[in-house]
Amino acid sequence: MEKILIYQVKEKEAVKQLLAPMKIRLEEIKTTDLRQSIGDLAEEKKNVLTAPFTGSAPQESLMVFCGVNEKHFDKILFELRRKQIPVDYKAVLTPSNRKWSVLMLMLELTKEKNSFRQGN
Repeated sequence: MEKILIYQVKEKEAVKQLLAPMKIRLEEIKTTDLRQSIGDLAEEKKNVLTAPFTGSAPQESLMVFCGVNEKHFDKILFELRRKQIPVDYKAVLTPSNRKWSVLMLMLELTKEKNSFRQGN
């Protein structure tokens, strides 16, 4: 099942319209779910033992591609650029990051972005 998780994406309706012809589901990550694992959110089975997030939430936007095939992936990235829909961080759900919380994923993406800026 192809699905995309989004957090803080301002142009949610434009993204929804882009995905509709491809029959890709769009799920919005709530701020209270930032401690949930990416894998659990993708499978819609939140861990009830995980405390809701109540801190100062990240302001950056995030898009996580879950089970999206390569053809759709390329088309979505192309259309996001063409329609100038801003998304700060884009990631793919992998066996390595599926147990990470949304916060952990965003922290890792921030580190990567900063290391690229420094030329490392």
